[in-house]
Amino acid sequence: MVDRSAVIALHKPGKSNPEIVKTLNLHRQQVRQVVQRCQETGGIKDRRKSTAKSRRPRRARTSVLKKKVQQKI
Repeated sequence: MVDRSAVIALHKPGKSNPEIVKTLNLHRQQVRQVVQRCQETGGIKDRRKSTAKSRRPRRARTSVLKKKVQQKI
């Protein structure tokens, strides 16, 4: 797990991403994502996740509906 506060503490004074990678021994992608998230949200908190509304709604499969389908087949 990446310590976001350590990454941001080094980034705010002006350290570059490669310097942070070497200092904290992290992967460059992890550092880039933490810095990008900080710029988007203004802090180290998580971004808002998508809601269930974006997913396809579940279908109601009651025994009555199953019987109707079986009759049609």
